[in-house]
Amino acid sequence: YGSSIAGFHWRNTDFPHLHNHTHWEFLLVVNVKIQHTINSKKYTATKGYVCLIRPSDTHKFIFDDKKSETLNFGFSNSIAEKLLTAHLSLADVLNQEGPLSFILNNDTYDAIISKTLAAQFFPQETYEQYTILIVNRLLLAYIEQKLNKFEAYPDWLNEFLVYLRNPKNLRQSIPEIAKHSNYSYQHLSKLFKKHL
Repeated sequence: YGSSIAGFHWRNTDFPHLHNHTHWEFLLVVNVKIQHTINSKKYTATKGYVCLIRPSDTHKFIFDDKKSETLNFGFSNSIAEKLLTAHLSLADVLNQEGPLSFILNNDTYDAIISKTLAAQFFPQETYEQYTILIVNRLLLAYIEQKLNKFEAYPDWLNEFLVYLRNPKNLRQSIPEIAKHSNYSYQHLSKLFKKHL
């Protein structure tokens, strides 16, 4: 990686042997696809797949195609502790059974690739700081996707929740409030439990 704090490298060859690290690593599939094995579970990973590899994880990857490529972002335990505790529960990440993996959207993927291409020509201190910035962006992308799963309410429910935020509307009776959803109170109650 060129640094003991944070760094990255492009890889276009297999790493077919199970191994672990003394540091943390984000593995990003740049193109085509790879077979990624982490903690004895096999995954087919395509462009935009990201996986956080903890020091306790064992993993390997094999490319399906000569054009396959990965970007590996390594960072120290102290950086991991700072970033993970700023965004997530470090204990949850350490104790999570399966890997913390997700797919980047196209805009985030393009931004990460662009930042990485630029960072490789920076002096070491700037290179390290930029790598930390990229790792932070990957964590934010994971959190954003996790939160978006909870925000995907139907339009009628979003509108109804906005209506409920107005304190004067809460002075009405429950049946009067329910009328603003276009559902009966009983049906609205079921939908509330389903979505919220």
